Amino acid sequence: MHLAAKDILAARKEIVLPAVHLPSRFSPYEMWRTEIAPQQRYCIESVAVERRLGSIIPDLIVGIGTRQLLVEVTVTHGTDREKLRKIRDLGLSCVEIDLSRIERDILRDELENIVVDDTKQKRWLHNERSEEMGRRRLSEAVLLPSRYGWRPKGYHFGQRVYGCPVAKRRTARGKPYAFVAYDCDSCEHCLTASLEVGVFCDGFRALGKPIPPQTDFHRPPPELFGDPEEEDPMEAVGRWVDEQTRITGVR
Repeated sequence: MHLAAKDILAARKEIVLPAVHLPSRFSPYEMWRTEIAPQQRYCIESVAVERRLGSIIPDLIVGIGTRQLLVEVTVTHGTDREKLRKIRDLGLSCVEIDLSRIERDILRDELENIVVDDTKQKRWLHNERSEEMGRRRLSEAVLLPSRYGWRPKGYHFGQRVYGCPVAKRRTARGKPYAFVAYDCDSCEHCLTASLEVGVFCDGFRALGKPIPPQTDFHRPPPELFGDPEEEDPMEAVGRWVDEQTRITGVR
């Protein structure tokens, strides 16, 4: 099946790639994903099978226009963390075609549909455009720490973030706020969120609004997102958030 998938792509010279979204890795809850490129069919101009590229040997290196795309075909073993790190270091996008749950006696026509036309078994292991845009937007974003909200009688009413830059949000004592689980999860300015920590919001930048001067509003330093040695930029952000939480006591 592994070899058949490679033969199909080499013969068909086309592939439908899944939509590209901004990365959302800080929170265990994938509350909002912003699509930056739709699902689309691409013509393949060249195919190299298991050719060494740096320190890795991708299953396929396909040429689409002036760009190279790595394709990993998973049947028994997926791509491990070390190989993912090396793929990121190459600065190339990589898509996985996961055939691990496909019956081994599948007809070739059905397999061809999965490999070329369908996207249900495809996912981005790394997308360079998404990562670059995500780092840039996160470096310009503001962390709005989450706080518990309470009704007058003391009943718990969910996690809030105060200072929401979007008009017509909720207000309490003249201060605008949003519920993380109800408002932020459907807001285009929510880049990523955690009920325990808060929301990375780029609404201030996008809407041209000044960042409030309160000490509760934190802005990650840009160097967190530009370190080429950092395996995952969001890990640096996570460490920074932990430090801010320790210093300010925000929780």
